[in-house]
Amino acid sequence: MSRARHSEEQVASALEKFESGMALPELCKQFNISLRTFYRWKASHDANRGNAAGRAMKELAEENSALKAVVAELILENRALREGLGRSRNPRTDVGPAER
Repeated sequence: MSRARHSEEQVASALEKFESGMALPELCKQFNISLRTFYRWKASHDANRGNAAGRAMKELAEENSALKAVVAELILENRALREGLGRSRNPRTDVGPAER
């Protein structure tokens, strides 16, 4: 007995119809698949969705780390400039020339 092959578009269509509320027995008849096949498709689709989310989270974490490094570098540069100008570290305690 040969297995029927369904295209990715057909699998996606079946999963979309299920998510939109189509009854599972009706869906299985329409696509000529068993319940086991449907649940295998669903598990595979959910796993792929999870992998994409995991990759996105990893990319965001890497971007966040890079941005934190930039902020830290700018803070150090700002402190060095303030010390070079002879100002204190706290701008609220600085007294400008007009206030002296």
